[in-house]
Amino acid sequence: MTTTANKAGLRKAAAEKRTKHAQKTPLPPKGGVEKVDVPEYAQRYGQMNQPQLRKALLERFGQKSANDCPKGKLLEVILRKERESRAEATETREDRIAVAQEKKRQKRAAEDAVDKLPEDSKSCAKAAPVCEAMTQHGWSTLLILAEGTESTEDVWELTGKRGDEVLWISWTKGVLTIEPMPSYTIADRTIKLRNASAVKQYAARKPEEGIRELDKVSNNRYFRKRATEPKRSRLPFDVNLATDEEVLAALVGKAVAWHNQYRETEESAIVGVPGGRQPVELRESQSGERVLWFCCPQTGFRAFRLSALTKVGSGGKKGPKLEEVMS
Repeated sequence: MTTTANKAGLRKAAAEKRTKHAQKTPLPPKGGVEKVDVPEYAQRYGQMNQPQLRKALLERFGQKSANDCPKGKLLEVILRKERESRAEATETREDRIAVAQEKKRQKRAAEDAVDKLPEDSKSCAKAAPVCEAMTQHGWSTLLILAEGTESTEDVWELTGKRGDEVLWISWTKGVLTIEPMPSYTIADRTIKLRNASAVKQYAARKPEEGIRELDKVSNNRYFRKRATEPKRSRLPFDVNLATDEEVLAALVGKAVAWHNQYRETEESAIVGVPGGRQPVELRESQSGERVLWFCCPQTGFRAFRLSALTKVGSGGKKGPKLEEVMS
């Protein structure tokens, strides 16, 4: 049996079907499903064709793509890169705001500290311009009386810290203290400085210069570094497992010796004074190692990697000399 279809009726049904699928009214969202806002840049990229996406990827991010790369893959790559670049830009802006706020805080703290300093102190008058130079270049400063001295002795020491860098200088009655000499420390490498002008020069340097100088010394093929593994005596704690609190409790006020890869002989110092004005800090360096920062009453500011510690003795400000303590 043969059925004959009416062409006019089929055309009418097809037209109604096309009209239904081409309707402009969006469907209401399903229950429990929230409408997600699509970023403006995602909408803009979504309207581009394949050649336009390849061109945008090359001009915006400098990345080439194959001619046969599908549009969906191109869109996925360019949207991911756009999100990453916008996140980095936001993070950089937040970092700049945080740095600016920290500089303002340091400036206010420096001004408040200057207001509290004795006006008749010659050492404080000498320290003021050096402290100002450090603050201008992002150093956090601390100007205090030297350990074991009174205000009448007029012995003041200035410490500036910035990342892994430390500047230390001291004056006695307005005269630069040369025993110990001013110093610049980065990580566990310490450089003696001749005078206050040298301290200002190092304060004005960018942090990258100190890191570059440290790498240059480490990579010098004519420089014979010592073995990296020190020969340790029995220590009062495990250098790898001990907490920061346990390390500080065991070392503050004690004479210590450590292995320095930049020197032929071991170094020794007294780790501050218990309850002293100058804090003893245990910080993590950029390489991930713990570094002890402290001010020795006899040799000035020092720093060493905790993994390089070789010996812990007794010690103290009023005790015997370092050579006698560590023998």
